Amino acid sequence: KIPLLDKAVINLRKALALDNEVLKGRISYILSKTYFHKGKYYYDLSIEYMHSSIQSGYLAEDTYEYLGLAYLNLENYKKSVEYFLLAAENNASDTLYLVLGQSYYKLNDLNKAEEYLIWTLNRTKDIILEQKSRMLLGQIYKETKKLLKAEEQYKRVLELNPHSADAYYFLGEI
Repeated sequence: KIPLLDKAVINLRKALALDNEVLKGRISYILSKTYFHKGKYYYDLSIEYMHSSIQSGYLAEDTYEYLGLAYLNLENYKKSVEYFLLAAENNASDTLYLVLGQSYYKLNDLNKAEEYLIWTLNRTKDIILEQKSRMLLGQIYKETKKLLKAEEQYKRVLELNPHSADAYYFLGEI
């Protein structure tokens, strides 16, 4: 995969050098996504080219999600939340709200984290997303000494996945 992404980067950068203002935004967008998929050492370039795309007037449906993900992977949670919120304005999803909950947790804003995790639980039909949301909610409740609520979340995880070692472990801690 990496050699193909490297070739794509070379060709896209050549296309940018053509100085075609009509295509500049789209090329920057694709280049940004290419850098993103190259991995952790390229997230900064992904962000740079995505901003270039926006400045050129091109805004795709997933532009803000990719910016949020790149900032999240760079552990810049404040910026990731900013872009995930912009993405949610246009295309809200249960996955996006789970990631917002996780980001707010990393920012130590437990009230906002809880809010987005509950929102996820009320709307998702995905068992994996539900388990992740409940595990993090349990962690938040455990940290804030709401042990009965934490216990409830871990028991709900076990209803979904009776083999969850983490849920058993945290129940044991409670």
